[in-house]
Amino acid sequence: MRQKNVRRNVTYTILPVASLQGKTLYRLCVTACFLANLLTERVDAFHLSNRGRTSPSRSIVNRNEQLIVGFPTFAADSDVNELYAPESTKASSIPTSSDVIVIGAGLGGLCAAAILTKVYKKKVTVFESHYIAGGCAHAFNRKPGKSSNVKGFTDTVFTFDSGPTIVLGCSKPPYNPLRQVLNAVGKSEAVEWLRYDGWGMIVRENSAADDDHEWQRWKFPLGPQNFQSQILSQYPTDPAAATLEFEELRRVTSPLVSMGTSIPAMAMRADTSQLIPLVLRYPKPLLDIIKGGDGVTDTFARYMNGPDYVVRDPWLRNWLDALAFSLSGLEASRTPAAAMAYVLYDLHREGAALDYPRGGMGNIVEALVE
Repeated sequence: MRQKNVRRNVTYTILPVASLQGKTLYRLCVTACFLANLLTERVDAFHLSNRGRTSPSRSIVNRNEQLIVGFPTFAADSDVNELYAPESTKASSIPTSSDVIVIGAGLGGLCAAAILTKVYKKKVTVFESHYIAGGCAHAFNRKPGKSSNVKGFTDTVFTFDSGPTIVLGCSKPPYNPLRQVLNAVGKSEAVEWLRYDGWGMIVRENSAADDDHEWQRWKFPLGPQNFQSQILSQYPTDPAAATLEFEELRRVTSPLVSMGTSIPAMAMRADTSQLIPLVLRYPKPLLDIIKGGDGVTDTFARYMNGPDYVVRDPWLRNWLDALAFSLSGLEASRTPAAAMAYVLYDLHREGAALDYPRGGMGNIVEALVE
C-alpha cells in the first residue's frame, strides 16, 4: 500500500445562537458539545484514498428510520484493498428533500442525525466526504498483502481504529453523553463494552538511551487517591509538592465538571423554553457555569499557565500533556478546559473505568448509522 495522506479533521457544531438568551445558555450548549465529544475525537486522522479519484457518490440508507448517509466512493485501482473495492460505481438515489441535512458523518453528526431521526421523527440526510462513516473515530479493515510471508494470517482481517481507542462513562452510570444518545435511540445493547481498571504506561525517562533498564513500566490505577498514593508518590522529583498541585488543580477545575456530571446531555436544548426547567432542576450546576465565566469554553491553558492556576511540576505537566493527547491529539494547554476537567474528575472517582467497544470504535459508528 502506498503511504496514506494525512489531513486535518475538524468537527463543527452549529448552534442557533440567534435564539439564545445571553451568555449563560450559550456556555451550557458549548460545554455540552465539548463533553459530548469527550475522548471520542482526535484532530489528526488518516484519510485513506486511492489516488484521490472518486466515482459518483453513493449512500448508506436506513429506509426504516429515514436516515440516509451519503459519501463518495473511490474508483478501483491496482493497489486498492479488496475489502474496500466498491460494489458498484452507480450512484444510489439521494432524496431531493429532507427535514434536516447534516454535514459530516463523525460521531457528532451521527449522534445529531440519530436523535433527530428516532426521537423527533425527522427525515435526515447526512453527507460525508470520506467513504467510511465515523469521521475522526472511523475504523478500517486490512488484510495482509499477497506477498506477505506471515503464515496463517493471509486470510485474517485486522481492524484498525483511526483515532480514539478509549472512552469514559459508557459501561456504567454516570453515563457520558455518547452513551446517553445510544440509550435514547434504542442502541444501548448494540455495543458491548470492555472495562479496564487501569492504564498501562511505558515511559522512557532518558530519551537518549534505548536500554531496557531506561524504560519505566507502570500502571495508572483508576479510582480515588490511587494516582496520588501510587504514582505521584514515586515519579515526580518532589512528590509532596506535585501531589498538592494535582489536588489543587482538581479543586479549581471542579466547577467545570458540575454540568457534565449533574445535567444529562439530553436535557441540553437550544430552545429558550427549556431554560426555566434547567434552572429549576439544576440550580447549582448552572450557578457553577456562571461562576466559571469564559473558562467554561476556553482551553486548559488558563489552568496550566495562568491566570486561574499554574502547574509548575515538570513531571505533572508532562503527565497532563500525555493525558490530553489521548483525549484530543493536542497538548493540555490547547485542549478544551471542560473536557480536561471532566477527565480529571472521571478517572479518579469511585467506580472509575476505561471503556472500549468490543470490535473497535467502528461498532459505535455502525450502531448510530443503523
